[in-house]
Amino acid sequence: MADSVTGVRARKVDGVSGARVAVLSAGSWGTTMAKVFADAGSDVTIHARQPEVVVAINVRRQNARYLPDVVLPDRLRATHRVGLRTPIVSSSARLAEVPAIIGGR
Repeated sequence: MADSVTGVRARKVDGVSGARVAVLSAGSWGTTMAKVFADAGSDVTIHARQPEVVVAINVRRQNARYLPDVVLPDRLRATHRVGLRTPIVSSSARLAEVPAIIGGR
């Protein structure tokens, strides 16, 4: 099925489907990568600093600040907690988003 915003068809990717993936930041890049992995069949946990962003992702299935027209898949869950017993720590793959402003110009 094609994504309603991008028109791109999601497909299963060997080694990704069924994997547990953690994305450390709910900005535009992090949310996009989390959606890509979830669409490919991974169970994804995304970390957001603000509890209201976590609620928006988990309840409304969207990150209105960065991707307002995108519906996020059910395989993508958000948390604002990081600790030894969280999906972030137990994931098989972790991606970290670093804001562009930190890298300089």
